[in-house]
Amino acid sequence: MVDLENLKFRIEQLRLYMVKVAMEKGNFSDPAVVEISQQLDELIIQYQRASGMIRTELPSFCNCRV
Repeated sequence: MVDLENLKFRIEQLRLYMVKVAMEKGNFSDPAVVEISQQLDELIIQYQRASGMIRTELPSFCNCRV
C-alpha cells in the first residue's frame, strides 16, 4: 500500500526543486526542467491512483482489450 502522506511530501519537494531549477535556467522549457516535470507527472498520477481520484480499470461496458 502506498503512503499518501509520504507521496504528497515527495511531490511537493520535487515541485519546489523544479521551480528552483527553472529559475536558475531562466525558463520552464529547459530540458532539465522538463525532465523534472515529467517525474513530477508520474508521482502525481501515482498519487491520484492510490487515492482513488482516477480509475485504473476499464468500465464494465467496455469490451476493449489492453
